[in-house]
Amino acid sequence: MRKLYKACALLSAFAIGGGSLGLFSDVKGSADVLPPAYTDGNEMFETEIFLGAWCEPELSDTEFEKYMDYGFNVMYFNNEVQYNTRRFLEYLKKCDEYGLKAISVIGANRTNPTSLKYQKTSLADYPAFYGICAIDEPLGDGSPREEDEIQATERTNWESHNTVYDYIYSEYEYLAETYPGKFFGSVINYGPDEGDFGYGSLDAYVTYVLSKIPRQDRVLEFDRYPYSVLRDGNFTMYNSYLWGLYRAAEVSKELSVEKRIYYYQQWWPFAMREYLSAQEITYQLYSAMCFGVNGFTAYKYASYWADYNDFENFTMNSAWGETELNYYNQVALNEIKNFDYIYLNFADDWQGVMKVPGSEYTDGAMGNFSYLTGEYVLDSYAGISAVTATQDTIIGVMKDKEGRDGYMLSNQSFTLDRRTDTVSVTFANATHALVVEKGEIRTAELTDGTYTVELEPGSGAFVIPY
Repeated sequence: MRKLYKACALLSAFAIGGGSLGLFSDVKGSADVLPPAYTDGNEMFETEIFLGAWCEPELSDTEFEKYMDYGFNVMYFNNEVQYNTRRFLEYLKKCDEYGLKAISVIGANRTNPTSLKYQKTSLADYPAFYGICAIDEPLGDGSPREEDEIQATERTNWESHNTVYDYIYSEYEYLAETYPGKFFGSVINYGPDEGDFGYGSLDAYVTYVLSKIPRQDRVLEFDRYPYSVLRDGNFTMYNSYLWGLYRAAEVSKELSVEKRIYYYQQWWPFAMREYLSAQEITYQLYSAMCFGVNGFTAYKYASYWADYNDFENFTMNSAWGETELNYYNQVALNEIKNFDYIYLNFADDWQGVMKVPGSEYTDGAMGNFSYLTGEYVLDSYAGISAVTATQDTIIGVMKDKEGRDGYMLSNQSFTLDRRTDTVSVTFANATHALVVEKGEIRTAELTDGTYTVELEPGSGAFVIPY
């Protein structure tokens, strides 16, 4: 289990108004006005953010300890661990021992997805068994198939089979009946333009899966990578990155999706890119949190995607040693875990996102701003009287259960030329703010309701005015 963030300090908080407000004894700043208080804990998605990695480390105490040290609380079984094997059960036992959640990845985006239905030993006795990721990047438009057509597992090309309709929902029905209450997800890859890989899969998943299952079981796992850097130093930004985060948030809001998992990029071999830095990882985390995600999964492509012979160094399951990448993960994830119990009070009631073009340098976040349109892209918000930024900025707007506003600010210039962003927000009817910067929680006294912050490249800030 992860360590609670200064739980003893929170237990000593003074409560007023029926326990909704209190004073953090460990929060730096003015105590003239009491800041809102939130309880830390270790219940997944309620007070602890979902932090997984694809794939599993080696089956040893040393590797499990390293896995937890780098901040993960969920383990995906994929490459080396298949259902209905002794190794699968050994991994579940080891996860039980370390208090980790375990998710079995049982399908692929090919013509022969596997199924948990063939697991001979019941998994109900293993507390670590958290659920399944039914399929990675399902294909098809969800349209029904005639009975005399070739079955999904026997089709021979990507265009002919339909894993959304033929496989995913039936797998959920089995899991719900056999292991009620367990996690059920499928990694959705989609784009805004016809012809994008995965085009149509999100709509099919929404229609044929999410809309059919109970609200408390709904999961949206998705990936939409932001960038790549070539060996010659040229930078490539995918201009639909923010749109992808937005579309997932829009679907989640409209269908009340409980679990919203974003797969963040760590390494990009197609562009001959080496490890991303900790700042490149936190850029993705803070940007995604502007859209109300409540979980992350670390992922990097392995050598079988391209002509590489360094498989041992670049697969997730063999790289959980003292590597630079894992250090970056540790830095980034621990920063988020310092305040996840605060942020998660707001993430479930996402109101929308604001685009703030930079005054000193603006290029629409490499085209991302032009793609970022929709009902929940806010031109204004009642809680904000004015806002300025020196670099392109997005602000995620959300509410806690008591109707209090919270705002996630993210510097978007990081993907361009790594400029520090000065953001100034004037909040309506506020004199103070509870602020989180680089994982540190403090209070700030506002001058005329205005909060100003210097957002370094790759960083963000979470602000609760009061």
